Amino acid sequence: MSQDYPQELIEIIVVDGMSTDRTLEIVNRLKKKRPDMKVLMNPKGYKYPALNLALKEAVGDYIAIADAHSLYPRSYIRELAETLDQGKADNVGGGRIFHPRTKGLLAKAITFALTEPFGLCT
Repeated sequence: MSQDYPQELIEIIVVDGMSTDRTLEIVNRLKKKRPDMKVLMNPKGYKYPALNLALKEAVGDYIAIADAHSLYPRSYIRELAETLDQGKADNVGGGRIFHPRTKGLLAKAITFALTEPFGLCT
């Protein structure tokens, strides 16, 4: 939420997939700072139904998808909007850097697969 793009131009839609952690508690705390934030529930719990719910609610000119457990530089939304404003692309996105949470072989293998050009499947 900490972006250098004008905050009044950013619409925030959070879709919760019936989480059992502290997600809604955190979202409700953030909503006090941004009362215009929309919170939707995704009873299916899967990512793509959640995206569809959010897309139906979105009213902005551009849509940026920010996944959970991800960090974005302060300039992320501004740079995406500037690139789209140039009219040279219909869709833009930033690169992804993955850091395994554990040091196990499986975590390293997943990180490797996701950072290889042919491993990106989402």
